[in-house]
Amino acid sequence: RSCGRQGSQQQKAKEEQEKGKQQKEQKLEEKLQKAKEELRKAKEELQKAEEEQQVKEEQRKAKEGQKQQQDEQERGDGEQQQQEQQQERGNEEQQEDQCQQLAERQQQQQQEEEQQ
Repeated sequence: RSCGRQGSQQQKAKEEQEKGKQQKEQKLEEKLQKAKEELRKAKEELQKAEEEQQVKEEQRKAKEGQKQQQDEQERGDGEQQQQEQQQERGNEEQQEDQCQQLAERQQQQQQEEEQQ
């Protein structure tokens, strides 16, 4: 009788051991899953960060490009202003020439009239 009970106790102990082993494995499995999940999240965040960095870099490049365009535009504006000033000066000279011609013509007319 006691022999049988001992046997069943051994059996119980064995089952407990198995149970404990399974629980340990389950816990390890859960830890592993958690670690995998955290790794996945970390990877995602890293990717996000890299993408943001890339976007920032592209924005910076775009800004630089814009600034360059602006500088070139300003330089272009400067040149345009110079051209406009030259044109104005040219116009003034032209006007002066016209005035002179007009004056000369009037003088000629006067002279002709005086001659008649």
